[in-house]
This record gives sequence, structure tokens and C-alpha cells, in this order.
Amino acid sequence: MSELLSHLPIDRYSFTRRGFLRYSMSAATAVTVGNLPVPSFAKDLAQNSNPKKKAKRCIFLFMGGGASQLESFDCKPGNTKIGGEQKTIKSSVPGLEVNEYLPHLSKQMHHLSLIRSMNTGEGNHARGVYYMHNGYRMNGGVKHPAWGSVASEQLGTPGFALPHYIAIDQTVSHHLQGPMPSAGYLGSTHEPYLVDEINNPVKNLKSWGGITNKRFDARKSLREALDLDLDSRLGQGKGKENAELYRRAIRMMQSPLSKAFDIEKEDPKVRALYGDSASGKCMLLARRLVESGVSFVEVLLNGWDTHGNHFNGVKKLNKALDQPFAGLLQDLHQRGLLEDTLVVWLGEFGRTPNINKGKGRDHWANGWTIALGGGGLEGGRIVGSTNDQGRVKDRPVSAEDFFQTLAAITGMDGDRTYYTKNDRPMRAVAPEGKVVHELL
Repeated sequence: MSELLSHLPIDRYSFTRRGFLRYSMSAATAVTVGNLPVPSFAKDLAQNSNPKKKAKRCIFLFMGGGASQLESFDCKPGNTKIGGEQKTIKSSVPGLEVNEYLPHLSKQMHHLSLIRSMNTGEGNHARGVYYMHNGYRMNGGVKHPAWGSVASEQLGTPGFALPHYIAIDQTVSHHLQGPMPSAGYLGSTHEPYLVDEINNPVKNLKSWGGITNKRFDARKSLREALDLDLDSRLGQGKGKENAELYRRAIRMMQSPLSKAFDIEKEDPKVRALYGDSASGKCMLLARRLVESGVSFVEVLLNGWDTHGNHFNGVKKLNKALDQPFAGLLQDLHQRGLLEDTLVVWLGEFGRTPNINKGKGRDHWANGWTIALGGGGLEGGRIVGSTNDQGRVKDRPVSAEDFFQTLAAITGMDGDRTYYTKNDRPMRAVAPEGKVVHELL
């Protein structure tokens, strides 16, 4: 159980009395998507979307390091200056071509829509990772929650046996080049549960050998008594929060839903759909988790920072992404889950149109691509474009716009106000964000 709790730090957040009351009231009134009040920014969407079709869950596929838009979904074949040496292939969307090393995914592109005009201006890894996880620029004064934590708070069912935000990181040689996603001021209840060993996703789910249920319950009672005593002496609420974390860990240990982590139980035919690779296992696990009721799953696929030997690197990366991503879309569709599961492919930025002396592409935040599918969206749409120099030509989209759009797709309330530990009010989505109506 200590392994379970190690993923849920208790010291990242402490409540003021006023902030705790406000947070508790917010958590207590959290309801399912169908019962959420219509957020103000979404009132004008009635003409463009069916309010009954809202994503109930979300899968983020985060390409840590910054994947190249030019070697994925905004290729420039024939452009000798920026197009690069790789070819393109036709996709299931008429007129849309994708990178040649995405043959499986090319057949599933009718499930995806593209934003080709992301314009965020954050070309630093740490700042870009932060910005593309919550829509707020890093300023050092406030630690904003990742979108998965906001989804956990707004979409998650209280008392659910599994964490509502699970992050799967399959990379060993590469790590996210920025801050790991965090619940920030939303507190430990909505911290991501990190799976960093795909072949052993959850440790210590079983009680130690020889521990009877009676003895286990006695230890649990002693633990709760110690937590209450801590609060009585320090008066900071740490014990209460610690006790809740233990209750959640025990609930997870004892729930049959924990079997979702065991991908070995999956039908061999389905496993073959994803391929026998680390990334394939990660995306299969993501599907199993959302099917079990988890609100937000993030798969971190790192290593996309291709400053040198770019084209050989991207060839390997795209091959590792291709079948698992295609398998995920196909599997969700066949199970009837894609309609209310939003799948997003993104990174912290894209890659430069210019090729450097090391045959690499550098950081580029002035015209890159995000792909979205499912969640009630129609596939095959393309928003914005870039010119022959790789810069945004029309319809620039900011990170704030992107997260406001995610809120509209899921029915979440981007206007909802939270409070930091210093009682500072903060909106779920920065107020300058505007919904990208073309996707809806």
C-alpha cells in the first residue's frame, strides 16, 4: 500500500480554513457531465453542436520533446526548403496526406480532426510542457493544475475506486523535459497516479502474506487514530488528508476494477491490434482504464526532441506511434467508446521548418499541429493552416483557446473558480481563451 500512496503526495497542498470550505463545497457538488450547469462560454454553441453529445472521458497522448508537424500531419511535400526528405501517403480523409511512416494511422484519420495553426510562443521545454497541460503560462507564483486534475475534479465520480487521473510513462531512456503534471492548488485528491513500469503498472495491490482481514482492519484503525492525533496537535488538516489517501489506496486494493491494470488478461487478438511494444501496451492500458470509468488518462511518449539526426529519429518514433495510436482509435470505435471518449495527440510545441546543420529540427511554437478525435467530434476537419515558411497563415489558436475548446467538448466548466492555498481565485481556463467552433 505504501507504493500506492507514494504516487499521492500529501505535502503538495494544504488548505486554509476558508479555502478548504470552498474546495469542499465544490467537490461535494461535483456531478456527472449530464448534470453539469452550462458554462457561460458554451451558451453560444447551441447552433454548432449537440449538447447531449459530450465526452465523458479523455485520453491525452503527449509527445514529450515536441513532435514534428512536418513529419506527421502538416507535411509539405515538394517544398524543398522545409519539406524534408520523407514522403507522404494518402489517408482515409480525401485530400489529406500524412507521413509515410504512419501507414496504420493513415487508415484511421477519418476519426481525427487537426488544428494546424497552434501558435503558443513558448519554445522552452519546461514552459511549453506546463503551458500545454493547463493553458496558463508558468510564472512561479501559482502552480496551476494540469487539465487531467481539473477533469478529475469536474468529471470524476466521488468515491470511485480508481484514481480519476492516471499518467502512463513508458519511457526509460527519455523523460519529460519539463515539470511532471500536477494537481497544483486542487490538492492531492486530484494528483495523477503515475504508472512508470508498464509491465508492472501497480505494485503492492495485495496485502502482505499472512495478514488476515481482521489484522488489516486493526492496522487501518490504528493508522486513522494516528492521523486524527496529528490534526489535534498540529491543527493543519494533514492527518485528515493523509487518512483520505489511505482510504483511497485501500479502496483501490480491494476493488475488482483494479484488474483493468492487468493487460495480460486482454484478448490476444486485441493485444495484437496495438502491437507488442511498450507504447502499444501503454495505449491498451489507457483504453482499459477509460472503459473501467477513469475520467482522464495521459500517455507520455517522450524522446521527440530531435535536434540532430531528425529524420532517422522521427522514422523510429513514428513507427513506434503508428500501430498503437491506430489500434487505440479502432478499438475504441469498435467498442462504442470513441463517441464519448476524446482522444488528443499533442506535445509542448512543434519543430522548426528550417533544418539545422546537424540535420535536425529545433523548437517551434509558431505554427504546429494538434490532433483530436472522438468525443462526439466529426473527424476529417482541418482548422487553420501554415504557409510555405511553416508559420501560421490563418486562424491562429492559442493554448487558452485549446483548453476552452476541451471544456466545451467535455461539458466541463471553464469558468469555474477555484482557490489557491493563499485563497486567490483562479479560473479553470484562462479568461482570454475562445472556443474553436470549427471543430464543433
